Amino acid sequence: MAEMQFSGFDDFADKLERIGKFDEKSIKRIADAGAKIALSAYKTVEKFGKNAVKKLQKDKKGYYIGFDGKTRSGYAEQKAAYVYEFGRHGNGKRAYHKGAVTNQPKRPFIATLTAEFEPRANKAMQEEFEKILDE
Repeated sequence: MAEMQFSGFDDFADKLERIGKFDEKSIKRIADAGAKIALSAYKTVEKFGKNAVKKLQKDKKGYYIGFDGKTRSGYAEQKAAYVYEFGRHGNGKRAYHKGAVTNQPKRPFIATLTAEFEPRANKAMQEEFEKILDE
């Protein structure tokens, strides 16, 4: 009868067992490692970088980095960033707007920036993940 041997499976099984014991603190450490890279990238955005949220925040959907503060015209930075990213269709006056709303083409800076830093952030998060597994 044929016999098979596997090598390295015990280490893999140990890692899987440790993964099952991850807690919120471990997950936050991994997310923080990626967030540091993301925040440094967002700080390079001239228009919004100074108002990028300084730390990783969590809500019911998960962790995020956002924009905080107001524009010179008094609107929320989040709204201005959204309009820059996706554009706006103008159709005259709106009750909640101070003046006429005009068409504004999209200028996707978030998607472009994310594509640039995502590999570095993933690598940093993977390294942190490996550190936690080795502890």
